[in-house]
Amino acid sequence: MKPAFTPIPEIHLPSGQIVPAFEVSTFLCGKRVVPNDNPDAEPRCVVDSQDDLAPWCYMSYCQARQACIAAGWQLITETQWLAIAYDVARHPANWTGGAPGAGRLEQGLRQGFTDGPISATPNGRIRLPEIAHANSEKRWKTLSNGKRLCDFGGNAWSWIFDDVQGTPDGRATVMDADSISLTTATFGPRYRGMGIRPIDRQVWDGRALIRGGAYHSGKDAGAFALYAAIAWRGYKSIGFRATRAIGAGENAHV
Repeated sequence: MKPAFTPIPEIHLPSGQIVPAFEVSTFLCGKRVVPNDNPDAEPRCVVDSQDDLAPWCYMSYCQARQACIAAGWQLITETQWLAIAYDVARHPANWTGGAPGAGRLEQGLRQGFTDGPISATPNGRIRLPEIAHANSEKRWKTLSNGKRLCDFGGNAWSWIFDDVQGTPDGRATVMDADSISLTTATFGPRYRGMGIRPIDRQVWDGRALIRGGAYHSGKDAGAFALYAAIAWRGYKSIGFRATRAIGAGENAHV
């Protein structure tokens, strides 16, 4: 089965920056075990995007990036994430009040009703009798082109390649208060479903950006949620999302 990817249309950010169309993994990337080319060797783990795979966590930023590259993809960039988040925030279906700005932007799986990040078709990972509450946490976001993404906010944080103010290899550095990373969200931090993010200048040397929030983040989760983590460490609650060029599906491999 081919990895599941969703097309993202060209997006014009409030800053005036235009983010070209691309494809993003429909799900947080998971790990699939496949036979090795050498029958005498151990099976190998490859990255995939399917509804039956839990997010591949405990991967450092560098490991996540390399896993994407090995599959012929790229780790999602900061501008790509912002483009999706901004598109999500403009769609009425993603707001509890049925219109942009009405109520709050749906924040995904975040209330701690699971014991870790789960697949889109969880099997036994939700703690009973709280399954009804977990199922009520809307995990799918609708885009302006009618397509949908799972867990764009909640379930697991995503490592981000910072192409706005980061190092050449995408790690975080200094983020100024007027950076589009902080100003693109339609409301303030922790307000109307925006999730956590700083409001002033940040020095994040040695770290990498993470976005979206996790299964236990509560009000900190959301499409615009932003924080940073040590780039060389792996974490239980941090996974990653992959992107590729429009129409590149035949060239990607797993």
